[in-house]
Amino acid sequence: MEDPNPEGFTEPPPIPELVEKDRKAGWWAWPLIVLSIAYIVFQTQNQPAESEAGVIGEVNEDGQIYVTPATDLAILKVQGKLAVGISMANPVQSQQTVNQLEAAVTSDTTAFAVAALHRFVNFNGKGMTKAEATLDKRRKSAGANPEYLERVWQALSAGVSEKEREAWSKQIGWFGSILPEDAEGTVPNRAKIQSEGLFVAGLMTTAMGMGFLGGFVGLALLITALVMRSNGKFSTRFKAFQQPAGVFLEAFAIYLTLMALTDLLGIYLEKNGPEVDDAFQVIDLTYFLPQVCFVAAFVIGLFWPCARGLGRKRIFQLLGIHRGQGIGREILAGFVGYLAMIPVAALGMVVTFILMLAVGIDATGLSAQEGVDAEPAAIESTDQAEDVASPIPAAPSHPAAEWVAIGGWKMKLFVFVLAAIIAPLFEETMFRGALFRAFRSRWGFIVSALIGGFIFAIIHPQGWLAAPALTAMGVGFAVIREWRDSLIAPMVAHAVNNGLIVGGLVLVL
Repeated sequence: MEDPNPEGFTEPPPIPELVEKDRKAGWWAWPLIVLSIAYIVFQTQNQPAESEAGVIGEVNEDGQIYVTPATDLAILKVQGKLAVGISMANPVQSQQTVNQLEAAVTSDTTAFAVAALHRFVNFNGKGMTKAEATLDKRRKSAGANPEYLERVWQALSAGVSEKEREAWSKQIGWFGSILPEDAEGTVPNRAKIQSEGLFVAGLMTTAMGMGFLGGFVGLALLITALVMRSNGKFSTRFKAFQQPAGVFLEAFAIYLTLMALTDLLGIYLEKNGPEVDDAFQVIDLTYFLPQVCFVAAFVIGLFWPCARGLGRKRIFQLLGIHRGQGIGREILAGFVGYLAMIPVAALGMVVTFILMLAVGIDATGLSAQEGVDAEPAAIESTDQAEDVASPIPAAPSHPAAEWVAIGGWKMKLFVFVLAAIIAPLFEETMFRGALFRAFRSRWGFIVSALIGGFIFAIIHPQGWLAAPALTAMGVGFAVIREWRDSLIAPMVAHAVNNGLIVGGLVLVL
């Protein structure tokens, strides 16, 4: 038999797979991130809150204007609808719900809203007595406007015409619909209002039940995954050692910086934009341009690694923008992952709730302190109010809740698309894609998830009180990224979470 290797040559060893070296982030990345976060946090804590009647902190020739934010009335509206809904089946519980809202009376407008609820529910025929007590208590508070409260009393005791109801509704929203039309307390469409309230009560009960059920299922899934992982039967697909990673910290820094600059541009255009009659011109300048810059910030951050020599396919692979184990399986993993992260998010929400109680915000979500703002002297004018500032931080709320509360169906649709489609796409790509990739190349999962989740939380407009809850959400999304590697799953989980919240707000508001 012929020798296959007559000259004694040996086969060379296989060439080892080339491992791409990391490209360290530029020295400027962290300073940009820190400065951008500082600006966003400062702006979040000091930005005036919009309301139906104006803007808190708006300056005019009469000085500072302080009116009730629409978010406060939105919270009262939900509680009020709940009280109205259960009044038919359980009048005692309904009255107890209204009584609890007394602690949320922080202004003339909120006093009006609670008094109107007392008048409508009229438990044991004492509705007017309860309403009068609410208004009397408010009259003794700092910042109360006696003339305004007297007009409120006349509306509740004598009734209002349809024209007056429309005028009041512009100021107090839904509560204008429950005002009586005569001294006997007759309310037009009472049955319809009660039916709507019953729907809200049923919806909230169902949501709470589904939430608890989802939490138990999620806890079971989480425990099962931890046990299987400890036994070596469960593995994650994210590869922390994949390089390069430093360029993605740069990408995140550029994205965050451009977002902060976009916010500055929006503020500048809002204050200095031309005053024109054509609404489309206003939209083009003060609305459209910042939105274009918002998208541009994402695109520039996404493709920044190209400028550092990475190819598009490699960028997408490292970010997690790929099919994973198949689009269908990744979408299903997103739903499963969302259930598993509910217990994690619940822990953060408990901490947020404790902080709210510690600073004086009660279970209604409103600051339980009297005399923190004042109302217009007359219903026809909302341009004057006393300069009385509130020392209590506002309850955690997102501007989207206010947009849903006071906007039409176009605004509600816009908020839903923004929250359930755009936000998951942009935020997951930058936080669980770029930032998480950069962190995991240096740190373990827990540190990476916590720091990334905290940054994710504090740049949101809900304020520092919501930071524990949002950090827990960010950690939950990071768990899903670690599990699947593909961003499809965390994007789906993020979309489900935001979609459920916004959908619920649209239904109850």
